[in-house]
Amino acid sequence: MKITSSSSGTRSEATGQAPAAADRKSASGSPATAGKGTEQDSITLSPLSSELAALEASLATHGEVDAGKVEAIRQAILDGRLSVDSAAVADKMLAAAAAWLGKTS
Repeated sequence: MKITSSSSGTRSEATGQAPAAADRKSASGSPATAGKGTEQDSITLSPLSSELAALEASLATHGEVDAGKVEAIRQAILDGRLSVDSAAVADKMLAAAAAWLGKTS
């Protein structure tokens, strides 16, 4: 497929957007219609899509945020009172990465 720039192209010069489907015409000059012919479009979703859907459902039921706790942590950070056990954080990050790698292989 060769792409050339022309003033009569398929993009609206004012908006830079493609014309509406009703404005499109086939090579024969008749309006383009979907669904004619023997080809059918299909979509295949990866297993990740079902995992994302499950995660979304889980977040919808358990995704509530304790605004009071968030504010307390925020204030502790601002006051310099928040202490973080970096070794514990690193251990949990490594454990999560190991679990994720084990799950994907």
